[in-house]
This record gives sequence, C-alpha cells and structure tokens, in this order.
Amino acid sequence: MSANLTSMKPAHPSVKKTSRKLYILLAVAVCFSAGWSLHYINSQSNELYQQAELSIAKMQKKSHAITQMAHAMQNRSITLLKMLNQTDAFVKDGQHQLLFRHANIFKKNRDFLQAVELTEQQGKLLQELLELTGKNADIQMFVANLLLDDEKSRAAKTLFNTAVPNQIPMNEIITAFVALVDEETNLLLDELHVKQDGHQNIIIVLTIMLSSCVIFLFVTFINARKSNANE
Repeated sequence: MSANLTSMKPAHPSVKKTSRKLYILLAVAVCFSAGWSLHYINSQSNELYQQAELSIAKMQKKSHAITQMAHAMQNRSITLLKMLNQTDAFVKDGQHQLLFRHANIFKKNRDFLQAVELTEQQGKLLQELLELTGKNADIQMFVANLLLDDEKSRAAKTLFNTAVPNQIPMNEIITAFVALVDEETNLLLDELHVKQDGHQNIIIVLTIMLSSCVIFLFVTFINARKSNANE
C-alpha cells in the first residue's frame, strides 16, 4: 500500500518548471515562425501587386499604342478628304505635310509595339496590320500627289474606291488586337485574385496560430506568477 502511495506522489516542482520552460520555448518558437511567415506572405503579396501593376500598365500602353495607330490612320483619310475639297494651294500643301505628321505618330506607336512583349496572336495581328497599312500608305500618298497636281477626279476615285475601303479590315484587326489585350488583362487579374485568396487563407491560419501562442504565453505567465506566489 505504501509503495502505491509513493508511486502516486506528484512530480517535483523542478520537473514542472522544466516542462513549463519547454512549453514556453516551443510557444515562442511557434510565435516567431508564425510572425516571420506573416511578414514573408505580406511581402510576397505586395510584390505580387507591384508586378501586376507593372503588367497591367504595359497592357494599357499596348492598347494606347494600337489606338493611336488607328487614330493616325483615320486622320490621314480625313486629311485627304480635306485636301480634296481645298482650293487654296498653300493650305493644301500644309495639309499634305500633315500627312507626314500622322505617319510619324503611326510609326512611333508601331515601333513601341514591335519592342514590347506580345502574345503570339497579338504579334500575328500586328504583322497583318502593318502589311495592310504599308500598302495603303502608298495609295494614300498617290492620292495626295494627285490632289497636289489638281487631278481631283482621279484622286477622288482612288480615295473612295480603294484607300478608304482598305481601312475596313485594318479597323477589324485593331478591334481584335484590343480584345486580345483586354483578355490578357482579365486573365492576369483572375490569376492575381486566386493567388491573393491563397495568401489570405494562409494569413488567417498564421494569425490564429500567433494569437493562440500569445494567449498560451499569457496564461502560462499568469499561472507561473500564481505558482510562485503560493510557494
């Protein structure tokens, strides 16, 4: 009987203190790991947003560039129409020079699109557009030279039968290009939302772990003070 009582004797206080210290060290280690992980996830989220902002900005620039090219094409046609109705030679010559300004705007944005990263489909559409615009630009300049020589009838026929209708497939290509850029942007945003949702779930779990560790350490600290006071 006495042997049984001896075996049921409570653990020595030093053993309890050692166990408590081990639990505290473990809790501190978990707190540190959770805190570091939270910091890492937050930094990853910030970096993800920055990369997304840069990518979206690039896509917006692509849309802006192709739109500027479309405006330049339209403005060349409008300028030719103005030349057709212009009788003053000096004004007509100024309008002729304006054609070159529109061409420079077109080339500037074309060069930008050729320098940036495009998808395979975007690259094909751009190449098709450049082939069509190159041929039509020669026709437009032919019309402009006819107008400078006051050959209005021949110029009008070429303009309305060839140069202007040629722009219809070009506008279709530009519309398709913009649609592809919008699709690319939407895919990027969807990917960003998925990754961000995953980060948020991890942050929630880590926050719960960190909170639990803090509560455990607080309770352990209170109990330790009570135990020391009783001793």
